[in-house]
Amino acid sequence: LVLPSQSLQGVITAANAGDMLILKGGTYGESVTIDKNIDLRREAGTTVHITGNVTLSGITGAFTFAHFRVGSVNNKNLTVTNCENVYLEDVNATTGGGLTVTNSKVRGKHCWFSGGGGVTGSTEFYLYDCSFGSHVTFTTSNWTLQECVIAGNVTSNSSDSKVLRSNVTGNLTHNQTGDSNCTVFQSTIGERLHSKAGRSWINYNTIRWVKVEGNATIVGNDIDGRDGATKGVHILGADSAVLVANNKIHHHGGSHSIGYSAVDVGVGVWI
Repeated sequence: LVLPSQSLQGVITAANAGDMLILKGGTYGESVTIDKNIDLRREAGTTVHITGNVTLSGITGAFTFAHFRVGSVNNKNLTVTNCENVYLEDVNATTGGGLTVTNSKVRGKHCWFSGGGGVTGSTEFYLYDCSFGSHVTFTTSNWTLQECVIAGNVTSNSSDSKVLRSNVTGNLTHNQTGDSNCTVFQSTIGERLHSKAGRSWINYNTIRWVKVEGNATIVGNDIDGRDGATKGVHILGADSAVLVANNKIHHHGGSHSIGYSAVDVGVGVWI
């Protein structure tokens, strides 16, 4: 049993892989690095708050980090790097933390971050019912957000993208061209959805406006420009094959600040 008066990092360093460490409820005012597969738990029915940065590094096998409050007003982060298989559950970083993942497989549910996220080189990244208070960027990763809330932009670079029943308040941008996939289903995208993927499936969403540069299916969406200078559905690429069907495209028009004339905007589908 570990007490808040002890050095949590010291206990972790002294532990062997496979040891169980149960943390007594309270505040642990330090940053910690976990680099071995230990069984780290809170005492049942208590709240454990680790106020510093929490780093999971080089952990082999399946590792669970669950039911902890992390970070502080100084924007401390949860970082996962070079880990084989990490599962996150009920991680509360709403006091000032974000999530950074590098070269790791991460799955999780019911996690809340007041900051943003950065995911690079993840063989699998899947979050369910999680939220971020700022932008999230994925690079060279296989990622899925399901029933998540992102208070900002989501950007996908060199990655396949899946956004399922989620809410992105800003832009959703898929930058990978060629042989890549972008799936957006039953989600709300507050601003522009821009996909350069070779194959896009954009179905049954609420979106401000859509821009695609590849083959796409755009079906059953409510595309509401909110009376702004938007184009409804904007299709680019001479070789793009796009099915547009059963969408409600409305409230697009006005002037535009980046080079579109009043003639360009206000139309439902712009090719």
